[in-house]
Amino acid sequence: MDEIEKIHKKFYNNHMVDDKHCKCQICGYVLYKGMLGIHLKKVHTLSQEEYYLKITGINATPKCKNPKCDNSRVFMKLSSGYSEYCCTDCYKKSDFNRKRLSKLSLERWEDYDNYIKIHRKHMKENVWNSKEKIEKIANNRSKSSKEMFKFKKEHNGLCKAEFEFYNKVKDKYKFSTQVRLSDNTGHITTVDFLLNNEIVVEIDGGSHTKTVERNRDNLINERLIKLGYKIIRIPNSTVFSRHLNLLFDEDVLSVSTDNPLIVLNLGDLKWT
Repeated sequence: MDEIEKIHKKFYNNHMVDDKHCKCQICGYVLYKGMLGIHLKKVHTLSQEEYYLKITGINATPKCKNPKCDNSRVFMKLSSGYSEYCCTDCYKKSDFNRKRLSKLSLERWEDYDNYIKIHRKHMKENVWNSKEKIEKIANNRSKSSKEMFKFKKEHNGLCKAEFEFYNKVKDKYKFSTQVRLSDNTGHITTVDFLLNNEIVVEIDGGSHTKTVERNRDNLINERLIKLGYKIIRIPNSTVFSRHLNLLFDEDVLSVSTDNPLIVLNLGDLKWT
């Protein structure tokens, strides 16, 4: 258990009153677990992460447990605190995960030689090409997921919002789609669109309003800006607006090294 985990355990013990109630450690008010975030925002004008840092006394966002990575951890929620690693790539490379997988494998097959023999046979019998594997996964999905998967398959991996955006601006701008960008630490980030090899355009669906997704987006923004890219983020609601082209043209001109991140919203539209 590292220092951050010890601090979180102490915070959690003071945070929870019982299974359903928690206590604000600023004013001492007791309320339901799900209401604390609203209480912090309205009464103390603090986000959950700001409150967590203030109460725990952590001076800055902790760094990833991967010794080869300098990225910040992701704040999950008050009951969980910060994740141990900044992303799944770092977690998969960790010694903890490797030991866990090897332990599970050995528990499953007591005789290691027998395990190796069966494992190799299993691999030979289940060699799928990527198309068959994707189709098998798709058959197990819900109706809406199947429709989305079918749409992506027919439109080069683009979802409806991304396809709508591409159709609206393709006559004026030339994009590369679904581009994989990597940094010196080996992190690979797949972006929706890349314009002139310098401006990243990301289309954000409704899930990006959640705290965890916002924190991940912020982490991705930091990585891309360090690599020298400029970023324009566009919510789905703006993509389907008739004013998209006007707003996007303005943002392409205004995004710069001094202002490398722009979130395109309908509220930014200047009426004349």
